[in-house]
Amino acid sequence: MKKQLAWVALIIIAISVLAWQNRYKLAEDILKELGLEKEIAEDFIASNFFGGSLQIYKTDQVMAMSQAKRATLVKAFGDYIRAYVESPAFAVKFEEERKEFMGFDEEEGSLSREEMIQQFLQELKSDESLILQELKAASGAKKTELETALKHVREAQVALKDSKHPLHKKYFDLMKEEMMPEKNSDRYDDPAEAKAAAEAEKKIQDELIKFPETPKQMVKERLKEFIEMSGSVDYNAKIEKRGGTYYFVDEKYEQKDDTWKRMYRCGKEVMMPARAYAQAWLASLK
Repeated sequence: MKKQLAWVALIIIAISVLAWQNRYKLAEDILKELGLEKEIAEDFIASNFFGGSLQIYKTDQVMAMSQAKRATLVKAFGDYIRAYVESPAFAVKFEEERKEFMGFDEEEGSLSREEMIQQFLQELKSDESLILQELKAASGAKKTELETALKHVREAQVALKDSKHPLHKKYFDLMKEEMMPEKNSDRYDDPAEAKAAAEAEKKIQDELIKFPETPKQMVKERLKEFIEMSGSVDYNAKIEKRGGTYYFVDEKYEQKDDTWKRMYRCGKEVMMPARAYAQAWLASLK
């Protein structure tokens, strides 16, 4: 029996190794055909997912390909992209990007956003216990005051646990004021500089709550955006040449962003299989 189990284990290991080697070989093949180096390919994939864009590295091989040839490579490159964004390496890069985007100090010993929230939630839990204790003997105006405080403490706990909660930013800012008072001190002698810094901080915090908490959430959001935008592209839109540059005849198309225009230039023959791949990928993530 032990010998049989040993053979089964060896077979499983052999299959796993062969599967890994096949995936590695396929990855090598698609990158070679596209004329891409692994590091460059992964940098472009990551920047597209983080930035919500669609940048294409124009190698000589890609530029020389026909639309039909590019279409045949969609699934192979899609598999490569998916394997990378679901890898531990991408998860590490995601955490680094998220931390940098959130704008926290990199000083040794500084808390991450998640650590800060967890620490503050513990303090709020202690506050809640103290208020409940005081409420037992309170009456009149004091009781009303404590009940209001209890409401806010419980509201803050709910909001801070959910980055998409409408009050998350409000309580996150209050938390920072209490836990990081040095961030709110007057660091600027020039009022204009202080105002600009405050506006920049507000912009960062406004965007912060939109940054997904996990790589999977980001992938799902980007796939949804890709599917929605690719479905709106009019591949029959007319263009005309003016002064050496091509423009859309219809002004509403000319006002579209660069990603929409890149999809148009890729052509229906390439974009339709890419869209189908994205739809299948998204469906598998539910």
